[in-house]
This record gives sequence, C-alpha cells and structure tokens, in this order.
Amino acid sequence: MSNGSVKEWCPSVKSSSEQDTEMVSAVVSILKSLGELRSVKGRTPNRKFKEKKLHCELNLPFWSMCEHHLLPFYGVVHIGYYCAEGYNHKSLMKSIVLFYGFKLQVQERMTRQIAEK
Repeated sequence: MSNGSVKEWCPSVKSSSEQDTEMVSAVVSILKSLGELRSVKGRTPNRKFKEKKLHCELNLPFWSMCEHHLLPFYGVVHIGYYCAEGYNHKSLMKSIVLFYGFKLQVQERMTRQIAEK
C-alpha cells in the first residue's frame, strides 16, 4: 500500500521526512533508556524505519465458535504492520487469522493472539 493511500484512511500519517526524524529520535530514546546506545554500528536508529513501510490488510474474514456459548461468531479483521518494502505478507496474515479462529475462542483473546503474532 503506498503512503498516499494510507493517508486516505489515516490522516495522521506524516510525510516521510517528518516521520523518519520522529521515529529515529524515538528509537534513540528507547535505546538510551535500555542502556544500549553505545556507538551504534550500522546506524540502527535510522535503519530501523528507513527500510520498513506501513502495510495494511483490511477486511480479512474470520469465523469462530464462542467457547462460552458454543455459538458461532464472525467478522473481519484489519491489520496494520511494518515490514520491508517489496514483501507481501497478506497470505501470512490470513493464515494467522484462520489459525486462531479455527478453535473454540473468545473474541478478546483471539484479537490479542493475532496482535501478538
């Protein structure tokens, strides 16, 4: 998904240069607080976000059975994630959603499990 189409549904997305500067300083802050900001070889804070782009998978259908009521529930999942440009993880995201929806489940746990994967 290009940055332009992300802005259509997510107006808070900033231009690439603004975003890079803020994200780099956020990574630097995290590394400092962890005591890991030595002279970082490979320019880790910059590299972390320059190589990755926001991807969104919208309307991934799911179906499951409620473990409390033994009744079906269904819907769609929207997933946003960062990954290296040129990779398409749509089939992986579909597999994760299907895997967690395939068993007796509660919606809250299923949502958490998908997000953690």
